[in-house]
Amino acid sequence: MTQQRTLTTLLRERAATRPGGVPVILPAETSGDRDTRITYSEILHRARVVATSLKRRPGSRVLLAYPAGLEFMAAFFGTMEARAIPVPVPPPLPGVLAARYDHILADCEPELVLTESRWAGLFSSRPGTGHPGVIVTDLIPGPAADMPVTGISAADVAYLQYTSGTTGPPKGVLVTHRNALAAAQITEQAAGLEPEDLASTWLPHWHDMGLAAAVLLPVVADRTMIVSEPPAFARDPARWLRELARRRVRAAALPTFAYGMLTRRTTTGQRAALDLGHWRQAACGAEVSDPAALSAFAPAGVGRNIIYGVYGSAETVMMATAEPPARCHRVVEADPGGLAAGRLVPRPGGIPVSGSGRPLPGVGLIVADPETRVPCPPWVVGEILLAGPSVCAGYWRRPDPYVSAAGSRYLPTGDLGALLGGELFVLGRVNDLIVTEGRQHYPVHIERTAALAAPCIRPDACAAFQHGDAIIVAAELAHGVRDSSGAAGEIRAAVSAEHGIKLAEVVLGSRGEIEIPLTSSRKLRRAECRDRYRSGLLRSQLAGAR
Repeated sequence: MTQQRTLTTLLRERAATRPGGVPVILPAETSGDRDTRITYSEILHRARVVATSLKRRPGSRVLLAYPAGLEFMAAFFGTMEARAIPVPVPPPLPGVLAARYDHILADCEPELVLTESRWAGLFSSRPGTGHPGVIVTDLIPGPAADMPVTGISAADVAYLQYTSGTTGPPKGVLVTHRNALAAAQITEQAAGLEPEDLASTWLPHWHDMGLAAAVLLPVVADRTMIVSEPPAFARDPARWLRELARRRVRAAALPTFAYGMLTRRTTTGQRAALDLGHWRQAACGAEVSDPAALSAFAPAGVGRNIIYGVYGSAETVMMATAEPPARCHRVVEADPGGLAAGRLVPRPGGIPVSGSGRPLPGVGLIVADPETRVPCPPWVVGEILLAGPSVCAGYWRRPDPYVSAAGSRYLPTGDLGALLGGELFVLGRVNDLIVTEGRQHYPVHIERTAALAAPCIRPDACAAFQHGDAIIVAAELAHGVRDSSGAAGEIRAAVSAEHGIKLAEVVLGSRGEIEIPLTSSRKLRRAECRDRYRSGLLRSQLAGAR
């Protein structure tokens, strides 16, 4: 399937054979008073309108800034029809989204920005005279020309997907048509869903998994996806759950923080009133995840084995590894001494490390020494290296990132992990690793210990990092907390007992006094947190928070 096809030819095939097929449904909360059903014929028609407007622009970058819906899908495929390179971006709203938008704008130097009427006002006051022109695509009238797609090959770059930027500035991943098609195909096979099963997502399409779920999987797998907007989920998680129950959705993957939101933002009565027995798959890509994260929904019929571990990134388009759905999510209790020595050794009562499953078909994965690239024996921690048709070609305007290892070319991920019984266990980022007195420590484990010791802090806004020989924990207090006296001492004692680490400082403060830097997908930016600490920005805003 993936050898000669491109995303554009596949859309044409779908529209020709199933013009009334519905790959995407926008629920009423996203699209208005009632559901909006988007058909293949509508996507192709609007894509041709966009392509006709753009004309031929081989290799030009075009930013796509849209809410979920027909116009985004049309702009995505239409830009490719015009032989330009679409670049999904967030709306330039103040804060982390504007920072991401501005970085992508400067990095890929686009010729145009495409958007729709609802968001057009966001670009009328963008600073600087160098901002590219903006086209509001829902105002473009037809008719559309049938532009031939000759000259587009499976090896061509289909779109740029920027990374989240956890350890540095986001990088533009070069995703080819072959990469996207291969990734969608193996992800669909791994899910094992029936053709009639519904899936749901609310992840933003400027995020790699959001784009995969909202656009690539529905079209490639010819499966209907319920696509909501992130603000709709954030406003009312209970309503999102009611939609899952009403539509009898089978699969819905969530970021780690969202599992906690579902429990915190719903009442016992609301949960008991739901029928979620059909919800069978909830993927989770965290280093430390809780298999019982949805246990509060047992009265609604949610089974114990619904959560399963996966590993993927923008560089792999979707998933590179996955546990079999419906199998009990594997969490290994690891010996702390073994982890400190760079080995994943099971020991009852040890530090929990979540499994991410085995490599999917076609994905080459080895764990190797980050410096020598020599493959590590089982249980030994090293850098995760990937290869295969679903793994990206490289990065925009950056040197070839591939390295030689085990006689082949692999892409270094910057992630640390270990293989245990053929299954991958991810431990964190190479650049975030804490090393003291010859012992290795993974920030996520220290952060988990701190959050358990001091419930007054936000577990999703707690960062452990190293500054010279000093190890610091910084955290935002939970909303409404006024008295955090004793919390710093509790964190110090717990980290010392669990990890044998003497913290140099514990920095606590309410939001506004301290702000732990996160990516637009709510991942910790520990390196930036360390830089802020080094420059005094964390401490200068506090009064006696040590």
